[in-house]
Amino acid sequence: MELQPDWRVVGNLPDDIKKEIKENMAVDFLAGNDLADFSQEVQELIKNNEIPKTTFEERAIEIANNESNKLMEECGIKPYDIPFKNIHILPSDIYKKITNNSEHEDAITYASNQNIFFDEQVTKSPHLIKFWMYVFHEMLHAKAHLTLHGTIEGEDADTIKINKKNAGQAFLISFSSISARPL
Repeated sequence: MELQPDWRVVGNLPDDIKKEIKENMAVDFLAGNDLADFSQEVQELIKNNEIPKTTFEERAIEIANNESNKLMEECGIKPYDIPFKNIHILPSDIYKKITNNSEHEDAITYASNQNIFFDEQVTKSPHLIKFWMYVFHEMLHAKAHLTLHGTIEGEDADTIKINKKNAGQAFLISFSSISARPL
């Protein structure tokens, strides 16, 4: 099984710099540097406040990895797992602080570093099925195609700006029927 996403780098950068950026992303990903893109303060907030996953939550993550990998294979995409350590359940106040009070009330995915964050409220009963749906939904975001857009800025071409974002979603996701299908 493929251990990492197949990142693409686009923009007006020279090919050798694009290759270096892609290689650096792979090194960070394979090294398990899942929180490296966050400030030290945010990393500490996560590490000090993360809520341990229950057996049910771990099983939901395992099933979501397996099922999303099947969908990836059906779409001709090399599958890979999102590690358990990249999925974080946080107290509501910490979740809101880390996501800057994002409009994503219950969960958010940072695809560039393969992190998924959940507000602990989504894990509380009677929301166990809701948690499974959110895990699957966010896992599809995490495994969606990621393209980095790099540009050279400044008169002396001494500044390289990188924009990490999901350039396209690999799947159309529907919560109403708990289903996903290839686009």
